[in-house]
Amino acid sequence: MEVTKNNGVSLTAIAAEKNNMLCNYYVDNDIRMIQQHEATVEEVAPVIAGRLQVQAEQAPFSADGIKALLEEPDSTRIMLKVINHDQNVEMLRDVPHRDIHGDLSLISVYRVSDDATAVITNSLAAQMGYTATELLDYAIRNANHEQHVVQSMRDMLAESMGISPEEAQEMFQTDDNTMIVVTNTEKKFGAADIFVDKPMRAQIAEKIGGDYYILPSSIHEVICVSADTMSPEQAAAMVSEVNATQLDPVDVLSDHPYLVNAETLKISNPCVKQEELVADDMRHSIHM
Repeated sequence: MEVTKNNGVSLTAIAAEKNNMLCNYYVDNDIRMIQQHEATVEEVAPVIAGRLQVQAEQAPFSADGIKALLEEPDSTRIMLKVINHDQNVEMLRDVPHRDIHGDLSLISVYRVSDDATAVITNSLAAQMGYTATELLDYAIRNANHEQHVVQSMRDMLAESMGISPEEAQEMFQTDDNTMIVVTNTEKKFGAADIFVDKPMRAQIAEKIGGDYYILPSSIHEVICVSADTMSPEQAAAMVSEVNATQLDPVDVLSDHPYLVNAETLKISNPCVKQEELVADDMRHSIHM
């Protein structure tokens, strides 16, 4: 079956049911391998079957268990996610959301397990017994209390490569606060936090030493760079190129950089002449 993901990306899934639990396995890469004669159907099929078996055995909840979990929801499992509004218009018709900063929208998702989340639609919100306002307020509150990660690009590279920050600096010739990576400890939907957390924006402004751009590198993280290092047009070109060439389309957040004023901590789109939009006062309408 075809499954529509974030940004309208359509993926092909094989669904298998075991113990009243439906598991999806996405086969687009397998199809590509067959079409490019890198593998045969006979080679790929048993691999898919094995992976579906593992997923079914490791599933933390049955379908009935998930239903019970959602009927008695735990508010601490409600997570905040920021997505591109323009690329998700159809999905947002059925999802409570709050529009912010031009082409971005905040939505809430429910953490079913460590590996699975469900986008909260209008019907799911009603089933859970929450209003749209309550859901987004809980999501924002949980995002503000999550373990944030505000880390220099140098230190992030050092950590991922298992080397010291000094070795990373020598290898990549990067200063400690030239580029700041912002996400959360889980590195899942971590891009949302900076748009609702003013103290975090203040912390980054102090590190960078002035106004800075938020480069929306994915729905999971953003990168902050000094506004003195490039023009808005250069920042936009950088984001667009990375989105088009380096990022999985399902993880793209926006082609627009956002500017943070180091004094007011307000966020604006420097490439668009418009009234500054602020996430902190939460005056934006909620769409049901």
